[in-house]
Formats: sequence, C-alpha cells, structure tokens
Amino acid sequence: MRYPLAVDGPARWRAGREPVRVRLPDVPADHIIAASFASTEAAAFSFGLETGRRKRAETARFGKRPRRRERGAGCDVAVPVDFFHARARLASPVLSLRCAAPAPRAYLFSVTVRPRLVEPPAEPPADAPSVPASRLSQTSLMVEDKPHGCSPTATAMALGITDVEDLRAFVELARHRPSGLLGVWPQNLWAAARRGRLGAVELVSDWETVRKVLTFCGNSGGPRVPSRPAMVASIRFRPGGLPGSPLPKTGGHLVAVRGIEDGAVVAHDPAAPTAGVLRRYDARRFASAWMRHRGAAYVFASAPADAAPTAHD
Repeated sequence: MRYPLAVDGPARWRAGREPVRVRLPDVPADHIIAASFASTEAAAFSFGLETGRRKRAETARFGKRPRRRERGAGCDVAVPVDFFHARARLASPVLSLRCAAPAPRAYLFSVTVRPRLVEPPAEPPADAPSVPASRLSQTSLMVEDKPHGCSPTATAMALGITDVEDLRAFVELARHRPSGLLGVWPQNLWAAARRGRLGAVELVSDWETVRKVLTFCGNSGGPRVPSRPAMVASIRFRPGGLPGSPLPKTGGHLVAVRGIEDGAVVAHDPAAPTAGVLRRYDARRFASAWMRHRGAAYVFASAPADAAPTAHD
C-alpha cells in the first residue's frame, strides 16, 4: 500500500491494549491537532491528549461501539468531537491512540498540527492531473440525511461507489453513533476502511501538498489499482465566497478533489444534483474556503486496505 505523503514508520504498539503514545513538540496557542486512524480491523478507537499537570482531553469513541461524548482539558484544550483545539500553549503534549484491536495487520495512523487560521496562498497552483470519479449527490439520501450528508457522499466518490443504495449503506457506516453526526472525520475514515481503502486526516496549508496528492493519484492507476480521487477537502465560506458552488454559503462542507487545471480546482461537489456534481472552482477562492480555516482533508492511499502493512505518520 502506498500513501502519497511521507510517513515515519510503524507505530510502537504496546503489550495488551495499552495505548500507542506519540510525544508532540510544543504546540502554540490557537493551533489544532488532528489525529486519525484507519485499519483493516473493525475496531473501536479513541484519542487522548495529555497536556501536563494531570490534564487530559479525550475524543469520543469512533467505530462500532458508542461511548460518551468528548471531554476537554480545562481551558487549555477544546475537543470539537473529532480534533483538539489548543487554546493556550501546550508544552510537549502526548497524544495517545487507544484501540480495541491491538497491533492490526494494516493500518494508517496520522497526527497533524497547524494553526487554526492561516493566510491561504495567493498564487494560483500549477496543474495537477485530473482523475475520473463517480458522481453522487447527497440530495439522493434519505430526507433526514440530505442536509448533512456531504462527508460520506464525497468519501463514497473517492471509493468509487456508484449506486445510490450502496451510498446509503455507506452513510450508515459513516454515522457517528454517540453524536449522530455524519461529518465526523475519523468515523468517515473508519467507514472507508471497511470498504477497502485506508486514509488519514491531513491539515493542508499549501498547494504543493495538494499537488503531491493529486499527482500521486493520477499516476497510481492500473489494472489492479484504478485511479480514484485521493483527496476530499473540507471547505467553508460566507455568502458569495465560492462562485459556482451549489451552496450560497456553508459553515462546513466536503467535496472530492479531482485535479487542478488552468488555475481552477476540478471537484465533484455532492451538494449539487447528480448530473451537476462536476464543478470548476477558482483556485484562489477555493484556497480561501479550504486552507484559511483548518484546511482539513481526507487523503487516501492507493491500494486496498489489506494489500500490505502500512505506517505511522
């Protein structure tokens, strides 16, 4: 299995069900810490963050078994369900992964830290190959899921799902049971792993990272590993912030990114009807909607989840 961004090696799995622990460098105030985990095992998992002075923040549990909601660490760390927000400077925090299935055979565990807000790049990006993708719309979901189904729908397009009934089944996998939400980042990656593709949450701040992923995706096709979108971007914008979008504004929406052509991002936007999901967004406007605030993305590996052991980012 190949991941388009650099990885550091295997995780240090501990005896029994002791958590995997990763010591992070100092984290400045108003930064976010996004951890993700995908594996071939259908196991429940959660993340913790030790911040010193016996303070600990915890996410809710992701995967099959529900658990109580997340818990912050006083005023230093907030936990908006699926990531940590450092409100004050954290000195050498320790992130932990607790998984119900110790040492899975194939997995992808990533941790990314960046400022919550950054100034997006002003220069347009160079072209990157555009790959084919299925066309799905969240408007085809059940009535109660239509307004909030962008994350599993965009992820399903990255997985190559084409059938509406199959999409609805995937939405159920992606539903975060403790909260009922459909846009929880680690839960969507857990669902994708159940369909044979490992992925990670990355926090993107520049076009070079995007081009690495898209170029990797465009070159990874073949008879055994068909090319599919390797990146799903989380965007938000005010009224008029993204011309051409089927949404007038959004506080959070996900789209499958296919490529970059002539200063435009080629994407499949699940908010549009199925026939109109293909969109071309001005790259500068798209960068502002995506990279300015958090810059979150799902980034997928090129091969099925059972192809080979994978690494810890």
